[in-house]
Amino acid sequence: MILLYCIFRPPTKASNRLYSRLLEVLTAHSVGFTAVQVDTIGLNIVTTLSDALWYLDSHHQKLANRGIEIPKMFRQFQNFNDFIKSHKVAPKLQLEELNTHAQKLVEILQIPWFANSTFSVFKTEVNLLMEAMMKYCHFLEDQRRRTATIHASQDPIRSFKDDWSLRTIEKGMDKVNDTYQSVHHALVDLDLYKPLSLMDYQPDERYMRRHWIDEMVFPYPVAMYSYHQGNGLGNLVFIWKLADKDERRDVDTIMVLNEIKENLPRFSTRAMRKEFIQRYSDSAGIKPAILRDVWRFLTGDEAAAESSAEATIDSRVADFLLNADDPELFYDLRKNNGRPCDTRLDPFWEELAKFLDEQSVVDERRQEQHMFLPFAISIEDLRDKIASRLPPDSAIPSISWLMLQFWPSNPYSKCAAQYSGRYKVKFAVQQRIFRAQHEDSAYCAAQFKYLKTLACQFKDYSHMICVDDKAIVPIGEPDKPVSTGVRTHNSSLVPLQGPTLSALDHDFHIAGLIPSVMQLVDIPDDPNDSFYNSKIVVTVKDKIFQPSNAFRHSVETVHHLREMASDDGVNMNKPILFLFSDGGPDHRTNFNTVKLAAVALFISLDLDMYVHARTAPSQSYVNPAERAMSILNLALQNVALAREKLNNPHLERVIRSQSSIKNVRSAAQKYPGLQDEYCDAMSPVIQLLNERFSRLKYKGESVITMYPVSEDEIQDMIKSSLQIVMGDEVKEMDLSTLKIKDSSKLKDFFDKHCQERHYTFQIKKCPVGQECQYCNLCPVNLPEAVFADLHFLPDPTFDDVLKKFKPFDEVYGTMTTDECRASAKNKVTKTDADKKNEKLFVAAKVRSQVKCVECGKPRVVYSATKLTEGEKRALQRCQEELTYTCGSSLFPEGTNLFGKLVVREGLACINTMETTYYSGVAAAFKPVCFHCGTGESLVDNADTQNLKQLFAIVRPICQGCFDKGLQPSTRNANQVTKKRK
Repeated sequence: MILLYCIFRPPTKASNRLYSRLLEVLTAHSVGFTAVQVDTIGLNIVTTLSDALWYLDSHHQKLANRGIEIPKMFRQFQNFNDFIKSHKVAPKLQLEELNTHAQKLVEILQIPWFANSTFSVFKTEVNLLMEAMMKYCHFLEDQRRRTATIHASQDPIRSFKDDWSLRTIEKGMDKVNDTYQSVHHALVDLDLYKPLSLMDYQPDERYMRRHWIDEMVFPYPVAMYSYHQGNGLGNLVFIWKLADKDERRDVDTIMVLNEIKENLPRFSTRAMRKEFIQRYSDSAGIKPAILRDVWRFLTGDEAAAESSAEATIDSRVADFLLNADDPELFYDLRKNNGRPCDTRLDPFWEELAKFLDEQSVVDERRQEQHMFLPFAISIEDLRDKIASRLPPDSAIPSISWLMLQFWPSNPYSKCAAQYSGRYKVKFAVQQRIFRAQHEDSAYCAAQFKYLKTLACQFKDYSHMICVDDKAIVPIGEPDKPVSTGVRTHNSSLVPLQGPTLSALDHDFHIAGLIPSVMQLVDIPDDPNDSFYNSKIVVTVKDKIFQPSNAFRHSVETVHHLREMASDDGVNMNKPILFLFSDGGPDHRTNFNTVKLAAVALFISLDLDMYVHARTAPSQSYVNPAERAMSILNLALQNVALAREKLNNPHLERVIRSQSSIKNVRSAAQKYPGLQDEYCDAMSPVIQLLNERFSRLKYKGESVITMYPVSEDEIQDMIKSSLQIVMGDEVKEMDLSTLKIKDSSKLKDFFDKHCQERHYTFQIKKCPVGQECQYCNLCPVNLPEAVFADLHFLPDPTFDDVLKKFKPFDEVYGTMTTDECRASAKNKVTKTDADKKNEKLFVAAKVRSQVKCVECGKPRVVYSATKLTEGEKRALQRCQEELTYTCGSSLFPEGTNLFGKLVVREGLACINTMETTYYSGVAAAFKPVCFHCGTGESLVDNADTQNLKQLFAIVRPICQGCFDKGLQPSTRNANQVTKKRK
């Protein structure tokens, strides 16, 4: 019989190489097929065997560890599947797939071809391989059944009653072995019968650890307790010193074991957790993720999550429960208390029908078939409108019952059956939540916790405010209303048939309004209680001629507090003020303008102490004032706004021809009267928003609206306040560029009264008996004993042992620094986006720059092609709207310019300037300090001149950085060569 063999496969793939190697083995053992069999039976046998060997390729050692041997003929089929080189996850032996391969081997062994005695050796080897695979299948089945039994059991597989041992080690030699010195020193400091865990002392390697424990001896008797946890976690070993033999008591040992038992990790079975979750999830309607956290909290359970997805969800839930102040974010308890058969509500229903009929016929804001404002902000606003049209004692339905009288937004959903459709009005609910992360998030969270603790500690003498600016509300040109861009939280109420809510199909605009929010917090008794109970004040300002800045915020805050928290209309009735904000340029605590504005506020209100803390970048959602933004959105949703025309047609044409805020301000300088006419054109829109905001309620309190202060009021209050400290010299100074070091009097005030940190700025009067000139003029208002206990807000201090920040009580009143914040470490990391754009980060691709609103450093903008005029305008608008911070992308994902105009996202504010800033080919920038990015007071002295003689490149450095001891960055040392003779 002539034997033929299957065709070898090309060695381009690892599986093909294994297949070809198998053919070589078969050839060496004279295993072949006839011409008829080679493409049928032969191909089936070789392919099936090759697939099985490929599946087992990476698991030979695992099978050997389980006492399962691969037949000798097939042991060479290893390391073909190199998953590490292929950048793949290590393959695992799965019961179903392994059983499939084994069953296929059983099938081919039944082929009559194997009956040929010539192939008996090969048949034996294949049969042994099949049996080895089936043996491991049976092992996996047993493991699966055992695991299912454990999960279904109500009792943990291990408990304190089992799997433990206790032995006594009597007194040994006086000299302690060197390997036990650390344990000896720890035991010496402990009393008798005080247990010590050996977790931090024992060797890591198992063999060494066993001998280390077995040979342990001390110059005093000790007891050793070992507890086996299972699950590959090893043993927990405790030791404690014993009394002499005559004085030992069993009750002392029992007390030690009880103490150890309290600290041992607890594990529960899945069946126990499942029963708990099912019972309360069904009856109380609580989410399983919350119930799992409740279970762990009540039982101390430390069992692992059932899946990675469950672990992620549980981690988020635990983090939220620890940091959130308002439980309403988790629990939304709604109860329909309406009564369908109650005739007392008939007047309300009749009046509602009349109101809806009116809205479907006439709307003063409608133009043709377009409606630019909904006729009710929310369902609560609609109910209040109807109630105002009825006699005072009329019955009013609940919000839930009123909502169910409308049409459902989605008539195909299950809940649609609950809607009566009594009125042809639609209503819906939508929610949106987004969070970003920053390396200083944990640090700032601890700082905020300290702030709340200090505020509660001095609650009777303090006020706390949280401030924030809402996103700019876009305003369209006359007769061209632009949508506010607010995504609906509540879909607005409109007639079922008739005009539709609409706006321009683009969002180009120059005009805009900035709603600034101040939240006067009702400070609770405990820092863990809610800080969201408060009064809300909203000030709507024009973004062009009334932009938000530190001085404007300070003056408006003084006006608000004199209105709401003052007995005499001048000074606050409580002399301590805590202010919490985000980290924008108008609130960044290490900006000179913010510091000067804070000093002016401190003096104007005659405060004893002022504390301003801020969030980490991209963490504005931590600010309690952010909660009010969703309430304000109710007044902005589905709204399109446009300014009025200017009275002067020529000025109107001038305004329309401008394409940026900068150009509008420049035009106002050139054309007298333009600013006043523009503000008059914006006034009706401001009044409209104030009216809509005033109809809103927050925590049962109506939102308060106020008008912005003028530029003259800002200058008068700031300069009159600072004049108390600086004297008449402040009158001649430009406050926007004033530096603290420029005024010796101001610097002296800062040295005596202020504490400056990256995320906080604080001012405090001098201690009693050590008053300076200012404190003699404005003495302390607090009782002397209270002021003596009042200290600066401490900086979060990290505990290296407990791996967390220290509690407030441990650091309050001590000298601290902010060196524990992660951003204080000068490091540059490459993000995935940086790796993708690495080829763009070269001098030839430098196109422009953008300033970080946090640190003020200019960061380089890269692009593969030259910037178009549209891209330049988009970049200019990004800078004007103050949206860029170090570490973030330049444009949001999903926009046209995302990924086209890029910056290094791995940079943090602590990092120095990029070298490409100074070496751009297509774009050249003015020199700035390599360390801080400022372009002022650059050093050009003898030291820098000498460096330029020694190095080809010497980066600029400012006087401030030079005075701190920093040196200019240099590159490419000049090489001096000698002339050849």
